Amino acid sequence: MSQSDLKYRSLPNRWISVQDDPTAQLTYVPLVNPAPLVVSTDGLDPVQASLEVVITNSTTAAIAVSEIDINIPVGTPPSLTQSTASIQYTVGSGVWTLSGPTSPVTDGLATYALTPADGQGPSISVSTGDVIVVQIYQIETNDTPGTATVGIQETLGDGTVGTTSFQLTTFPAGFYFNALTVAALSGSDYVAVAQVPLGTNVKLFWNASVVDVGSVVIYQSSGAGQQTFTPTLLGEWAPPTPPQLDTIFTVQVTTTATPGGVPLTASLSTSVSVQTPVLIASTLTVNGVSTLSGQVNAGPISSGAIVAPGVTVNGALGAQAVTTGTLNATGDSTLAGVTATGLTVNGTLTSNQALVAATEQINNWLTVTGLSTLNGGIAGTAGPVSIFTGMKGLGAGTYGASTDGFAVGFIGAPPALPSLSIAWIYGTNSDGVQVQASGGNVVLCDSSWNKFTNAVTGSFVLPVRKGTNFSIWFGAAGNNQTNPSYSFYWFPLGASTNAESVVRISDVELPTTGPATVKKVPVPKDHLVAELVQVIGELLEKKIPPRLETRLVEVLTRLNADEYTEEIL
Repeated sequence: MSQSDLKYRSLPNRWISVQDDPTAQLTYVPLVNPAPLVVSTDGLDPVQASLEVVITNSTTAAIAVSEIDINIPVGTPPSLTQSTASIQYTVGSGVWTLSGPTSPVTDGLATYALTPADGQGPSISVSTGDVIVVQIYQIETNDTPGTATVGIQETLGDGTVGTTSFQLTTFPAGFYFNALTVAALSGSDYVAVAQVPLGTNVKLFWNASVVDVGSVVIYQSSGAGQQTFTPTLLGEWAPPTPPQLDTIFTVQVTTTATPGGVPLTASLSTSVSVQTPVLIASTLTVNGVSTLSGQVNAGPISSGAIVAPGVTVNGALGAQAVTTGTLNATGDSTLAGVTATGLTVNGTLTSNQALVAATEQINNWLTVTGLSTLNGGIAGTAGPVSIFTGMKGLGAGTYGASTDGFAVGFIGAPPALPSLSIAWIYGTNSDGVQVQASGGNVVLCDSSWNKFTNAVTGSFVLPVRKGTNFSIWFGAAGNNQTNPSYSFYWFPLGASTNAESVVRISDVELPTTGPATVKKVPVPKDHLVAELVQVIGELLEKKIPPRLETRLVEVLTRLNADEYTEEIL
């Protein structure tokens, strides 16, 4: 792989970039002093720099190493130095030997070889966590700014060769960038701070040799993503608004005071913590009780308990309990209990305990296992509602209700017509509501006083509040030839099918007969028949023969009696 194909990642505040995909087995961490490196200037004492390479075994097994070569570019830029004549070197371990070029190198690569000391054998086993420190110092920096690539070749005991490299940037003479600090006002002075109360203005201060503010870029973390700013003053900058949550600031300076104007960048980072911050998160897992004094805006939340003036969740919400002013969740949510002034869920809401809300809007399914108090009412405008469960039949009696519900009664007709049958069903609750329905047979007349027999059925619905009693019973006329059929039912609202939502208390201690029935009894008129026969005899001026008188009495008696034939309409 050519040098141009290698990928590097920068190390903030070190002005060093390390190879992204090394093949070496050990880990190599470079450090330079001064940081950053600056060029030497003609006519002045050369800048003497040092390079320290910390070598560690970060793997889980020991590694046998026979040689490590550190190759430093010398001479023509981009290089680290023009000559190795002044360079000194050492290794902080008695089992290793560090050797350099036998004569000064002025062009090409200068190799500093780390090998086992005499008597250590051809290789040394480097155990997990072992550290080897190599120092190469009194390096007279080049007089041209740029980036030099230092290569490392690692040879293991079995002959395997691995490589890595890192890039060292040398800045123009006089370049400096340091002392990045977050400060806040204390009286009339700015003082360095690590944490500020929510809503406190802060300001960044730094020292830099770059005087063009257009060459300075400030990156600020935020709940909405990284923000980018350019300061208007040298060495200081204040965010446009106070930090709302823990915030990281990165200041990057760029200098083009290099041959050909090739830009070189350096950056420093600092942070400030915010006391009682606004919480903005994609996922939140809280195993204990959480008290959040400010507004909460988040993606999916999984929490033990949430107490906050307002909670907005841009995803699913899972919590042991939520107590808030306003709760808005856009995804499916499962909660142990909810107490909220306003509740809006655009997905499915499952609450395993009480749900208390003044106003609520559930745009999908709502499942609540515990007691729920909805002070603002429920409006189901765009989907089905299912609140009837555990329906059952009841006999006459007095009952106690453990949930709101309806007692429904039905009374039918007798099995055969015609027969004397009239009865009633009754219901009353402890709130004073009374209902009644009648059933059986009735006789009707049309405008010509023709008589008709008809069956009558009826029903009632008695509302019952949770924690109150109600009574239902049947009453019939005492002279019925047959009684009509009747039945009672209990429809609880929202009760579990396994819960006993109504309990029988006692029999009904109320009258079981209805209003009085009246039977129409014909008045006897036999004496008028005899009188009519006598009048007819007088009209004929002779006595009617007994045989004819008997027939006449029979006919007149039949005319005085009601006779019917049945016709089913």
